[in-house]
Amino acid sequence: MTRILVVDDEPDVELIIRQKFRRQIREKQWQFDFARNGVEALEAMRRTPDIDVILTDINMTEMDGLTLLKELREQYRDLSSVVISAYGDMPNIRRAMNEGATDFLTKPIDMADLENTISKSIEVVSQLKDARRSHQEKLEAEAANRAKSRFLADMSHELRTPLNAIILYSELIMEEARDVGALDFVPDLRKIHLAAKHLLTLINDILDFSKIEAGKMMLSLETFPAFEVIHDVAMLLHEAFTRGGNEVVLDVPSDLGEVYADATRVRQCLFNILNNACKFTQNGKITLRARRVVVEGREMLELGVTDTGIGMSAEQASRLFQPFTQAEPSTSKKYGGTGLGLTITRHFCEMMGGGVSVASEEGKGSTFTLHIPVLVVEHELSTAVVG
Repeated sequence: MTRILVVDDEPDVELIIRQKFRRQIREKQWQFDFARNGVEALEAMRRTPDIDVILTDINMTEMDGLTLLKELREQYRDLSSVVISAYGDMPNIRRAMNEGATDFLTKPIDMADLENTISKSIEVVSQLKDARRSHQEKLEAEAANRAKSRFLADMSHELRTPLNAIILYSELIMEEARDVGALDFVPDLRKIHLAAKHLLTLINDILDFSKIEAGKMMLSLETFPAFEVIHDVAMLLHEAFTRGGNEVVLDVPSDLGEVYADATRVRQCLFNILNNACKFTQNGKITLRARRVVVEGREMLELGVTDTGIGMSAEQASRLFQPFTQAEPSTSKKYGGTGLGLTITRHFCEMMGGGVSVASEEGKGSTFTLHIPVLVVEHELSTAVVG
């Protein structure tokens, strides 16, 4: 129900208003309160701060309508004020508008005009409240997001320290087991080692994502041979390739030359899309292709990974680069992962001035293509926001 405060010192105004708008009052659409001057109006506002519309005269004792408008403008923002006065000259209209009035009606009151004006004022107030609510919700969401990012960063850091110790000690114990001939323990120790490394990868993804959201992710640019970086990543994933029974094709020329970019992030991006191919392809074929190409007049290192795995529909592919999202909700249960790897990959590529794209067909496989500038220019570094 909309609450309307009428401020007028004429004794007949309340009777006229209640009679004219009796239907709205009876149906509890509008509720009217009345005050005889600005002082009483402010007191009514303090008692009932949820008033939406004020109809006020100008010439009143104790506090006139223009002074009241000024007080209302300073104290109440989600409010529509309409001046109703016999002083319909332009200076008074201008003064009323300058003090925050949204409309001006002259006496004697045209009741049909007043009803339309009240309806328009209610709509204005509704829009103001919606806009302010949306703004407040946005501020709260941003604050919650910052708190989440800080929590993720702090927790990820705390978890990485003991995990690194587990990885190190599992490696040492495996070596000791081999040295003393306790080979039966090695397979179980290897499982511990692999599980800890997998968990560390997931935690690193969360830490990277929290830094990206907080705008604290920085690049470290250096010159490096492209072939060596690509070859290192492929060798690192050798076990993942063979574990899935996949045929692997490396179409990577040795003369790719040097690239000036963040070598660590390039490795991470390539690792993510290759690891993705391994995860979703069983007894199939995975092809890694690297080329130097020109895209929109700029020389790029193009890295393409094609698999014959489960593939995706166009609708699934459209959600692929959203944080914590995989092609299907059931995918994370079956194949694991945080759903952050591709989001992070896209962000790193865009930070360096490149990008990532995907072409896929359900049941037939996918092709991910990375573009990294051969020469990343520091002053062009993107600050693209994840989302």
